Amino acid sequence: MPAAVHAVGVYQPTSWLYESAPKEYPRSCRQPPPPARQPRSGPPAPERPASGSLFLLLIAVCTAVTAANIYLAAPLLPLIAHDFGTTASAVAWIASVAQLGYAAGLLFFAPLGDRVDRRPLVAWLSVATAAALLLAAVAPGTAALAAAVFVAAAATVVPQLLVPLVAARAPADRRARHVAAVIAGLFTGIVAARVLGGLAGQGFGWRWVFAGSAVLTLVLGLATALALPAERPVRQGGLFSASRSCRGCCAARPACGGRACGRRGCSVPGAPCGPRSRCC
Repeated sequence: MPAAVHAVGVYQPTSWLYESAPKEYPRSCRQPPPPARQPRSGPPAPERPASGSLFLLLIAVCTAVTAANIYLAAPLLPLIAHDFGTTASAVAWIASVAQLGYAAGLLFFAPLGDRVDRRPLVAWLSVATAAALLLAAVAPGTAALAAAVFVAAAATVVPQLLVPLVAARAPADRRARHVAAVIAGLFTGIVAARVLGGLAGQGFGWRWVFAGSAVLTLVLGLATALALPAERPVRQGGLFSASRSCRGCCAARPACGGRACGRRGCSVPGAPCGPRSRCC
């Protein structure tokens, strides 16, 4: 009995050890943290076309009418000569004046498309072209007519401003189609000016042809300017900075027209890639 009491007296329960000790589980039993919520990803939104059908049609028609002003005087030369009491060969130089004016417009006005907003630029060029055509319609002599034709042709660079805009904003899968539509309008105007201009001159007189072209140019030019999206020019520098940089590049690399050699293992990295280059 004393041995039993002694055995019972020395017995110490150890359940409190298990209650206070932290419970540890094997790594395989631990639950992983819940995954982070991810936003629902649906199908990608279709790319919005930058140019709708009506907008593209407006640009093509505006391009056609604007380009027709350059060649408008050529089929009207016999009528102009008859009105001024001279021969057709004596006023043939007026058509050449129109080409010179167009070249001046490409040199001075077309580079502005990268430096200013095209919306006011197209509007002001359309107004200037329409005003010059109206002056040509009321010109009292060949000198005044030639000056008006020169100004009208110089301001007729709207197609050169619209083609890069359409190419930059059209969807990738329809870019070639949109640019082709504008180019088609450009050449349609060039051809139609010689055919329709001569027919309209025979029916209404050459002065009314210039007046009608002025009205069409003003209406379509202002409508196109209002439909153009607003943009912020990114190119900096002078008017002829791009031309000077291209000229310097071609002068530095005459063998390849400015294309530097970038092939691996080239003995002279950055050298012009020409027929005598060892790595080309």
